[in-house]
Formats: sequence, C-alpha cells, structure tokens
Amino acid sequence: MPLKTYPYILKDKITPDLKKRFLEEIKRSRKAGKETGFPICLNDNLYAPTKGCTGKECEFVIKYPKRHCSDKVQGVFHVHPYLPNIERFYGRKPTEKDIEYGAKFYKKHFERKGITLQTPSHDDLTDTLIDQCVGETEGTVCVGNDLDLTKVECWTVKDKKVKIRDCSQATEEHKQRISDKPKEWIKPLFNREIINI
Repeated sequence: MPLKTYPYILKDKITPDLKKRFLEEIKRSRKAGKETGFPICLNDNLYAPTKGCTGKECEFVIKYPKRHCSDKVQGVFHVHPYLPNIERFYGRKPTEKDIEYGAKFYKKHFERKGITLQTPSHDDLTDTLIDQCVGETEGTVCVGNDLDLTKVECWTVKDKKVKIRDCSQATEEHKQRISDKPKEWIKPLFNREIINI
C-alpha cells in the first residue's frame, strides 16, 4: 500500500514576507561572506522567526529548529556562500562583473553534475530526513546562494511516514558529512520545488 503524501505544495504556503526574508538572508550572506539561515515555522502559512543565524551558529539553529518556532517547524532555510571563493580567486573584493562571471562558472560546473547553484547537498538532505524521521520538522530544506538573488530551491520529504531503513541510512551517511550532490537513493524521497523570489 503506498504511503500518503503531503496534501499541499510548499509554494502554496510561502508568503511574500517569507520570500522577502529569503532575499534578505541571501544579501546578508553576500555581505558577511558566510552561511546565513533560519528555521521555517508553520502555522496556516510558512514564516520565519525574527532571529536568523550566521556562520557557525547556523549549525545549532539548523540542527535544533524547534527551539526557534512557537508553532510547528516546516524545516530550515540556509544560504550556500560561494562569493568568498570568487574573492579568493581574484585576491580582492570582486566587482559585479566578476560576480556575474563567477556565477556562470559555478552554474556550468554544477550543471555538469546534474544540480543547480541552489541544490541542497547530500548532507542537507540527510539532516532534513533525520529531522522528519524524529518529528523535529515536517521535512523541508530550502537553499539559496549568494550569487543568485532570484530563486531558492526547496526539497520536502514526500511521505509523512518515512521507512525505517531510509531513516537508518540517512543517520549512517550523516556521520560521514557528505557535502557533495544528493545521492540517487535519497532523491526520490523528496519533492523538489524552485521558488522565485
């Protein structure tokens, strides 16, 4: 018997305020040169708590999102920072033209791997699956990057009740901290949506 899937698409619950917050965090990451993020809270719609995170503190916020939402937790949002690499390459603060060139380079590099600039890493997905398995969140991770201010990519666990073997495999692989593209076994467990901001 097939497992039930979520009755809504994430896009249907993302408010203009949440899109604005995605953009603010991407810009904040660009300025700080570090990862930024926040939990995505859930009542009738999705919303962000007031406080976000920067750098190392994001590990705590993203690992324990329930501590930051007064309602249910849909999941987490964070920004992958690529701009510091471009800055190191040029040895100076990059111009808009440098950033544009760097974004094209990264985009081509990721396309060859079959992913986008916004695709969550395998580690992001194992974190998300584990959080859903233990009831910490509804099982969503949304990712932006500091080179593209136009969209984020959200992956949500398809089934309310994940198979124990998938939870176990996610836990085992999470220990390895695989930061590469999502592995083939985990991709079918998620719905993928592009959110234009």
